[in-house]
Amino acid sequence: MQQPPIFRLGIVMAGAVSAGAYTAGVMDYLFETLEIWEQKKRTNRRILAECGDDWEKAKENPDFEASLPMHQVVLEALAGASAGGMTAGITALSMFEGFHFYDENSDNKQNRLYHSWVNLNDEAGKPTFEQMLDVSDIDEDKTVSSILNSKPIDIIADRLDGIKVNRKLEDLGYVSPNLNLILTLCSLRGIPIDINFNTRTVEPPTKEEVTRKMVVPKQEIPATAPAHRMFLHKGVGQFCFNSGQPTSPEDEHILSLDPNVKEHRKMLIEVAKATGAFPVGLKHRVLEMPNGKYVQAQVSKLFGVDRQDRFKVAVDPDKPFKFVAVDGGAINNEPIGEVDNILEDLYDKDRKNGLADEYYKNFGIIMIDPFPDFETTEAEEGQDSLTTIPFKLFGALRSQAMLKEGDIRRGFRGIDYTRGLIFPSKKNPKTGKPKKFAIACASLDGFGGFLSRDFRHHDFLLGRRNCQSFIRKFFTVPETSPVLGKWTPEMLERFAVQYEGDERYYYPIIPDARSFSQENDETALQPPPEVGISAEEVCKFYPALKRRTEKVLRFYFNPPGMIYGKKTTKKEAMKEKKDRAIGRMINQHTGGFLSDAKGWLAIIVVAILLLPLIPVLLFLAVIPLLYVLLMNIIAGYVAKQTILKTILKDLKEKQLLKG
Repeated sequence: MQQPPIFRLGIVMAGAVSAGAYTAGVMDYLFETLEIWEQKKRTNRRILAECGDDWEKAKENPDFEASLPMHQVVLEALAGASAGGMTAGITALSMFEGFHFYDENSDNKQNRLYHSWVNLNDEAGKPTFEQMLDVSDIDEDKTVSSILNSKPIDIIADRLDGIKVNRKLEDLGYVSPNLNLILTLCSLRGIPIDINFNTRTVEPPTKEEVTRKMVVPKQEIPATAPAHRMFLHKGVGQFCFNSGQPTSPEDEHILSLDPNVKEHRKMLIEVAKATGAFPVGLKHRVLEMPNGKYVQAQVSKLFGVDRQDRFKVAVDPDKPFKFVAVDGGAINNEPIGEVDNILEDLYDKDRKNGLADEYYKNFGIIMIDPFPDFETTEAEEGQDSLTTIPFKLFGALRSQAMLKEGDIRRGFRGIDYTRGLIFPSKKNPKTGKPKKFAIACASLDGFGGFLSRDFRHHDFLLGRRNCQSFIRKFFTVPETSPVLGKWTPEMLERFAVQYEGDERYYYPIIPDARSFSQENDETALQPPPEVGISAEEVCKFYPALKRRTEKVLRFYFNPPGMIYGKKTTKKEAMKEKKDRAIGRMINQHTGGFLSDAKGWLAIIVVAILLLPLIPVLLFLAVIPLLYVLLMNIIAGYVAKQTILKTILKDLKEKQLLKG
């Protein structure tokens, strides 16, 4: 059978916080579509092989679908930031276990995407949001690492360690066996980079060479070339599924990922936690890359420079590189460039091997963004002051960090390629116009989904519906492009798309083989029903909100602690515990202080002397009690008048508040 055309695919998932439920829904429908199409193609290929590749003879078989396009779509790269990175990791490992796609008649616990993003950790017996308000993390760590308790996130991520490997990537047919998985990271340590300015470092010339020239004394010539040092805080965890085989020297920027190897799974899970560590809201993570060679290779790959005499990554290549990581979306929320580089390299190889056309690139990128910025308008200039400029400066710095000049240069040079964006879209059932806030998890800057499972379920279903519309109508190539091969009249009639005002036909890159008719299609998904939450349901979180608020306030404002004793770190507390144990050993063998008659006498004398100070001592003893009562009152006020009020106002603005 003739080799069908290959179309290579990259998927990029932007950060989304709890709206990862939407991204998960998109991925669920996308992979279900690829799976259905692949199974039908396998049936066609079997029948064609039996008929000696005779298409007309194969059409006589009732199981043969002559209207089914036979080109190959091969997923080469999955990339994501924050919630998108976590979704990428869940999707990648699910491929080995076997997908269990969404079923409205099931609890969907076997569906890794649905269970991770919709159920979260609700099965623990209380809502996940209530678990995120628990104060056990502060008690154990002896510090406040984040506004919310991140333990439920850890539990969800750690489930991936129990994944079962039931098949290989090549068994799927639509995934490359060397699939790249890229998760963005933001390193607070930064990677030191030295730029050599080529100041002379060689021996001075001889007298004969400088009879008419200035001679610089040898002691003034630096032993090493001076360099300007910068720090790179943008990083990625780039994995490649290659059965755990060691990478070649040119692949040192890649981490091997064999799902059968526990250490590999653990590394992926830790990187997934780090990319999702939303600053302040969720706990930061400490990551350790296996060695400095990986870091050096990543930087060299990013800048396309490997000349160590001019461009040096100043880390020890033989030692692990340890750093504190926060949300990968902080400075790289849409890792398009990383995926583009992979696909461009594969295109060059395909072109050399005669598998790709010189004038049409055989790859495309799908980006899933729950919070697209295309509706953002430029802020009007107004009267600024000392209080407004710092906030605007922070926003400007972050926006500039997010702008990817290199990605734009690479992605739009030479021949163009297919790019598609999947974003939340839903019509208002009353007006028929597009809703301004299509997804429920958009509330509270993306944290709203933690409030209600209904929100997350709604967004998962909306993601599936939006994905269906996207692949059927918009992720297409024009009929003049040869990248999908030649289509028969039956294929064209079943799948081809036309846009109003354009007479050309467009072919969907990923045909949705569920559908046999574009009109009155029974397989078309309907919008999920409207969802909301009542003030009563939100206020049920008040006790937990108050508890955590009080805990945070008491940690940062604790005058009694300053008077009666300092706060101890976890390490110091362990040391004190050991010291007390040693003290008990000493007392056991010596009788202790109170066994000494002189000790008793000293206590009696001190007590007599302190009798006149009893009123003062009583007042000092009351101070901690007054402090506790005051903190309780303040925490209650903050929880009610600030936090709950903010939550309810935002829900009302986004039309998610019932009643």
